[in-house]
Amino acid sequence: MKTTLVTKFRNRLLGLYALVAIATSIHAHAAPVVTEHGPYGEVGQAPNNTNAFVTGLHPVGIGDVLELPSTTRSIVSGRLKTEWGGAEGVLNDGLALNAGSAINYFENDSQLEFQLGAKIDMAQIDFFMYADWKRTSAWLDVHTSTDGGANWNLLHEVRQAESNDPPSVDRQYNVHSLTDPTGILASGINAIRFTFLGDGMGDDESGYVEIDVYHVEALEFANIFGFEAESGITPDGVGYRVQNNPEALGGQYIDTDRRDAKAPYGDQAVFRDYSLSLPVGTYDLWGRIYCPVFFSYDPEISDDPDSNDAAFAYENDSFFVASTLGGDPAVDLDRGNGFASTGRFDGSGNPPRANVHDNWVWINLTDGTDLNGLGPNSGTVDSVASYTSDGGQVTFKLMSREGGIRHDAFAFVADGELPTEEELDEAVESSKGTLRFTDISVDPETNEVSLTWASRSGISYCLLYTSPSPRDGLLSRMPSSA
Repeated sequence: MKTTLVTKFRNRLLGLYALVAIATSIHAHAAPVVTEHGPYGEVGQAPNNTNAFVTGLHPVGIGDVLELPSTTRSIVSGRLKTEWGGAEGVLNDGLALNAGSAINYFENDSQLEFQLGAKIDMAQIDFFMYADWKRTSAWLDVHTSTDGGANWNLLHEVRQAESNDPPSVDRQYNVHSLTDPTGILASGINAIRFTFLGDGMGDDESGYVEIDVYHVEALEFANIFGFEAESGITPDGVGYRVQNNPEALGGQYIDTDRRDAKAPYGDQAVFRDYSLSLPVGTYDLWGRIYCPVFFSYDPEISDDPDSNDAAFAYENDSFFVASTLGGDPAVDLDRGNGFASTGRFDGSGNPPRANVHDNWVWINLTDGTDLNGLGPNSGTVDSVASYTSDGGQVTFKLMSREGGIRHDAFAFVADGELPTEEELDEAVESSKGTLRFTDISVDPETNEVSLTWASRSGISYCLLYTSPSPRDGLLSRMPSSA
């Protein structure tokens, strides 16, 4: 039986290697594509020269591996021209413009190298430009390495001249993306090198303010950061009830039978605090919600006994969130309300809107729209704020008002994105287990099998299976290393 298991395992390995070989062959015939997203006109004059303004035109990507602490950066040849306040670190600080609007002008043939610290399958590179006309062209060579820079392979000669004509007289913003129709630009790379070649339009330089590199997994979830409503903690006071439901993501949701609809808000409220890592950017808050048609409050814990009627409880759907990340909804409160009221998201309309009545539905709580981008059929909703993150660990707080709404999950989605239900669900599910299988290899001499997983942050973990020695009767030994 042991021999059979080992044989089946080896056969699966061979099948996997065959698939990898086929995929590699297909990818070899694909041609990378450069897409210009701008230019975005004259954005150089105040107040249009701020990071918030330009990221509103085209957001800096979320999930950039160049921003990870494990990534190192160096100029290996040439020089950076610093007369305009440029600095190497500006290129991978996660900001479209830094506070001083520093621009990086590289001397022709200068080479900038990044060591990634782990091997990735690269999906996309974005070049963010800020300068006068012509100098927002992307004119450079991109090389990649799978052995830390001992050997380099030309990935693509990027030759994208700015399309703006007539020329702008002021500084403007432009973005160029390098992608591949297969979804993978390069596989198993751990270093990337950029050779700058002027602007291709007669000047010897272009103005770079940010370069983002995305690996395949990061790009899948780059713009969506989901989490279960039952996750997080209850601060001092009374917390939400955690209820079981097989149709909820993870099989659970939160609600309360307390009512806190009259000022001063907070006397009868319950709370939930969430902590998550959220890259720099502006986000809409999405929620997977359910409003039961019939629901009863605890008559002993209510500030509005006349409104405790169980009939049409789906209209008792309001809640509070803080207006800002890290804010306290009891003080800095923002009310979400009306999502389940008649004529809102009740399945009516042409085309029909989402229906949250006795049904789980994702709603953009910031924009007041459903997965199709449609607002309520009639009337309005009290939508909540959009949220801006400076990057890093943030806190989000939820506070009850009317208890007739069930919260299953939340997601911060980059402003302007319209995700699918599957993408939102997947982002929530992935938040519970952050490791994903990325590689398998066999040492032909030792027969050791290495299985590798990667976290969403790009850190790799390896589990080593060692074949049994002829001296023992064990099938395998399983030491692990990270």
